[in-house]
Amino acid sequence: MAEFLPNITVDGNDFVSLNALSSITIGTAFWIQNKGFYPLHLIESATKPVSTSVEGLIVGNIHSNNNNPNFAAGSLEIWVRCEHPPHTTKLHIEVS
Repeated sequence: MAEFLPNITVDGNDFVSLNALSSITIGTAFWIQNKGFYPLHLIESATKPVSTSVEGLIVGNIHSNNNNPNFAAGSLEIWVRCEHPPHTTKLHIEVS
């Protein structure tokens, strides 16, 4: 059965570990939905990306069709930031 976690707010100042923010063990399968109005920049990496990185995926806002990526079991750490600093975006998380 899926477990819904409390919403998490992410700012655009620097990449933060979504695993650490949500207490999801690295490698656990989960799904997110960007519920905010600003896009999310997401990178799967064993180490923290530099703040200027252009690698990874841009996840659309709540009005977008690409606002809900899945992460398979065995994934590396997931790093996120709001794509439009100084704004924030809000994430819904569901653990498989």
